[in-house]
Amino acid sequence: MNQIQHKTNITTYHRFITKLLVLMTFLTLSLVLLGCETSQVPKPTNLFYINDFAEVLTDATVINIANEGKRLYKDTNSYINSGTELVVSTFLVDNQEDIDAFDSSNLFYQWAVGREEMGLLVLIFFEKTDTRIELIDTKIEVGTRLENFITKAQLELIVDQTLYHATWDDDDYIDLPIMLMYYEILEAIYMNVYDYVSFTYDMEIYELYIASYRSDQEPSRVSMSYIEYALFQIGIDNDILLISISMFTVLLISLSYYIIRRDTNLTILKREKNKNKKEL
Repeated sequence: MNQIQHKTNITTYHRFITKLLVLMTFLTLSLVLLGCETSQVPKPTNLFYINDFAEVLTDATVINIANEGKRLYKDTNSYINSGTELVVSTFLVDNQEDIDAFDSSNLFYQWAVGREEMGLLVLIFFEKTDTRIELIDTKIEVGTRLENFITKAQLELIVDQTLYHATWDDDDYIDLPIMLMYYEILEAIYMNVYDYVSFTYDMEIYELYIASYRSDQEPSRVSMSYIEYALFQIGIDNDILLISISMFTVLLISLSYYIIRRDTNLTILKREKNKNKKEL
């Protein structure tokens, strides 16, 4: 009776492991296919709030924008208006025709910028010449709910007065006019949407920050993988993914070890029984 029960338990666990592996394989293939379906749309980096695909920004600015974007959403998410997501992306293009053909609205919705239509996407386009990389154009996408507080025309005016009419020399970092634009947009969001009394920043301090910034870790400028992007689409970030994979791995190893141990014990029992029969 005990041997039959052992066999039943082992068979049950074998079936469970098989079903689990089939399920994980199916989910993996589904995520890959989902990623492939959206492969025509550039995927964001793991930082999400800043995607420096043109590689024109210093590491200091990339990290700063990523942190400010996280802070903005965290500080405003508890408000009745819901949290705002401000995403900035730079792109390197060959000519104006590439920009005209760039579907910024599709990118806005594919990246799911801003929950409950409280998102803002700023695209900055650069062109590479023989001697330098030049800023040539920008595009802005605003969530319909956010536009009730800040119109697209207002945001375009901020961009025009900061990014294109900055006081820095051509030899200075592009970081400075981009950060001036970014801070002015932040100010408009905090004050117009969430009724902040003030929002202050100091560009002279920011210049010192860029000059003194040191870090051993280079920020990501590479798009998410297909699987990361597919999980991102359903709201699963890298931390949750890592925890889930770790838990699944531990569970799978534990179950495998248990089954192997039960198989070994059953084999020992059979040998002992056969040995006892021979002795009798």
